[in-house]
Amino acid sequence: MIKEKTIKLDLIKPEYPIGKTIYMPQINAPLKTKIIAYNTQIHKIDGKNLGIVTGYVFEGGIFKRIGCGGAFISEAKDCDIYIDEEKAKRACRWLKVTANETEWKLAIGNREIEDDFSEANSPYSIKNCELKRCCGNISEARDILTYCKKYKGLIVHERNTLEELLAGHNLKFDDKGPMRKILNQLEIFKY
Repeated sequence: MIKEKTIKLDLIKPEYPIGKTIYMPQINAPLKTKIIAYNTQIHKIDGKNLGIVTGYVFEGGIFKRIGCGGAFISEAKDCDIYIDEEKAKRACRWLKVTANETEWKLAIGNREIEDDFSEANSPYSIKNCELKRCCGNISEARDILTYCKKYKGLIVHERNTLEELLAGHNLKFDDKGPMRKILNQLEIFKY
């Protein structure tokens, strides 16, 4: 028989307690659920074990965008949790996006174009598309838009994440270009 070992630790107080009722955004209606556990990172600081909550485990699961794909998950970060049911319902509203393949390639580029010659000369390369290569936030924004292309839309919660990622980049898109067409359908009018 294996004897369990335990450690003592101080846990930085998490935003939400175990047992708290929460709402998780998903297409058309939020999942009403409860937090059942924490995932933590433990650090040794001044000889003491200090735990930091990195995620909340909840009952059930939802399909969530991860990168440019999706997965069935039962863990959430603070930014994905809603306490107010009405706000959660608004976050689940589906924003349909219609654009053809050429418009998508001109807007977000084609990650499959990798050689220097093609990247320099193709209007579909990430170097030449409307959403130019810049930083991790822009790469994640491209992932969200790739997911949007695949599923022909986003829920408001994901659109809000996209808008936060685009913030602070001094982006200007042509009023008649494909990126403007896509962002208008996502109700992002700032850029």
